[in-house]
Amino acid sequence: MGLITAPDKLPRWADGGSAKINEPSEAKKDIGWIEERPSFQHFNWILNKSYEWIAYMYVKVATFFSRFEKQTNPKNIGLADIAYSDTLGLFCAVGFTDSDAYILTSPDGKTWTEQSNPKPSALESICWSDTLGLFCAVGQPDATDAYIITSPDGTTWTERSNPKAVFLWGVNWSNDLGLFCAVGDGDGTDSYLLTSPDGVTWTERSTPTSSTLREVEWSSSLGLFAAFGINVITSPDGITWTERTLPSINMLSLTWSENLGLFIGIGSNGIFSSITGTSWEYVAVDFGGGSPGNSPLKVKRFDSIGVFVAVGYNFTTDAAFLIASPDGFNWDVKNTEGFIRLNSIAYSNDLNVLCSVGSGDGSEAEIITSSYNVS
Repeated sequence: MGLITAPDKLPRWADGGSAKINEPSEAKKDIGWIEERPSFQHFNWILNKSYEWIAYMYVKVATFFSRFEKQTNPKNIGLADIAYSDTLGLFCAVGFTDSDAYILTSPDGKTWTEQSNPKPSALESICWSDTLGLFCAVGQPDATDAYIITSPDGTTWTERSNPKAVFLWGVNWSNDLGLFCAVGDGDGTDSYLLTSPDGVTWTERSTPTSSTLREVEWSSSLGLFAAFGINVITSPDGITWTERTLPSINMLSLTWSENLGLFIGIGSNGIFSSITGTSWEYVAVDFGGGSPGNSPLKVKRFDSIGVFVAVGYNFTTDAAFLIASPDGFNWDVKNTEGFIRLNSIAYSNDLNVLCSVGSGDGSEAEIITSSYNVS
């Protein structure tokens, strides 16, 4: 498995004969064949429709990723992560300098406004809670505790106290549990992991590992949090965690597809996958695309457009690196010529806009967008 291009021609079964291709009734399209088996004519129709959908998505995804444009960043300050709020119609990106946090908001991915923040500490991760109507960002500790801030609008931010002064690398929200979960470095006893039902009150939870946890993802259909470091740990409630073994130790980012029922983790040389969160497989993938040194940093799944996207950089040239996949296993390198290191990416269903953020080049930190009508 590796990098892919769209096939020139997709096969069509039993082409040209109505006796060999029979469209199912609307009822069968809705509920399928439960007790009986589909006829071969119906099976041919199903396969052909599947092929047509694959070809359609290849075209959509290829076109979508061919139109990236550079946007103006108010300052030459790197951005670590970005999230989008459908409720507010707002992108919010976070980053840092040596002396301060950096927060930007934009209604369209093009025009960005810097927002003030409570204190000069780095921010590494941000997420949005639809239920609470709240952004939550986490990052570097001071002498008192880890840096956690929340905002209902992306403009006014409030710092939240938590038990320990340990770096937090990732935060996510579970609509099903009504719970934030934040993960970070080891604290000398175990990995620092916190949960909060409101973003205000944070409770430390015990974990079965002491290694750094980089990200945490929620699977609604599995009813499961998955966080990763050297291995993956999982929890049905954010409170009780179980360690799972990875077949390799270089996972860099993790995402979940509800449509596919699939966790996909990305490493420097391959793909981790799991349909359960408890058992993981690893497949080596060459992400080079003719450019040795390409390294993905962040992977996200956007089910509404049927695509996984991973962004990163080439560690030899520092050039931007972006790949996309419909299934998480077959990846296509996209053109990001002229851009530099990318750290994260978000998608707006309302705007049909992808927005990726990254590091500075000495004059302006990277913000790029791509828009396309996928309807």
